[in-house]
Amino acid sequence: MRTIKLSVLLLLSTLLAAATLFAEDRVLDLAGLLSDAQVQELERRIETIAAQYNFDIVIVTEEYIGNTDINDSAIYVFDDDDDDSDPYVSVDAYADDLFDYSGYGLGEGKDGVLLLQVTETRDYAFTVHGKGPMGGETVFTDWAQELAEKHLVEKLKADDYYGAYMGFIDDTAKYLAVRASGRHFTRFYTGALSFSLIAWIVSFIVAFLVVSIWKRGMNTAKSSGQAAPYIVSGSLQFVESSDKFLFSTVTKTARPKDTGSSSSGRSRTSSSGRSHSGRSGKY
Repeated sequence: MRTIKLSVLLLLSTLLAAATLFAEDRVLDLAGLLSDAQVQELERRIETIAAQYNFDIVIVTEEYIGNTDINDSAIYVFDDDDDDSDPYVSVDAYADDLFDYSGYGLGEGKDGVLLLQVTETRDYAFTVHGKGPMGGETVFTDWAQELAEKHLVEKLKADDYYGAYMGFIDDTAKYLAVRASGRHFTRFYTGALSFSLIAWIVSFIVAFLVVSIWKRGMNTAKSSGQAAPYIVSGSLQFVESSDKFLFSTVTKTARPKDTGSSSSGRSRTSSSGRSHSGRSGKY
């Protein structure tokens, strides 16, 4: 137990000691994936968005963060042995604590998002914080998180790290713009043009139903399943009858397979007691 407490204190002390340094930089390329020019360009883009929406965006790359164990049920799991082995740290928890203890987040709600990439284990995670009108958990709806993760993983798998980070920043800016307009980025939101298109489709469906009902009312002829009314009595006789099997139809449905490698974006509580949401997985 003493080893566990000491490990936790050492980890938190490290994060707190780096808080002042980290808070000054929003792009921490500790894994050395970017050029100086790329870091500066990302920083400029983030500063513009942060100033416009009072929302923090942080990009962090690490080579290694410990024995990564993605497990939503536990933040830290330590060995019982009295050795100096690294604690098992989930990328979600690491990202949460890095955001909380490094002084990130803007405004009273400390609103913002932090993207973490771990190169050795090929893990990624992004954590969002803030429940206010422009808070991270309000801006990053479930649909927004799903799209952001999809775009991010596509770039990471292609080893286009600069493109992945810039794309994530641009996605964040898009979600912020939608929220600033008083709306939420849901599955049904893709811009004003889509709303007009949906309105046209709904109008067409309503018109089609009205015309179909009107046409059906004009058709007074009714079909009959029997031919008896049209047969002259005694003119037709059946002397033999039989049933023949023609064919059978079998429908097969494939069992769904779990091919995903990412965690859901449900809300969670970090070690600091703050509420976070986000997604994580491997690329």
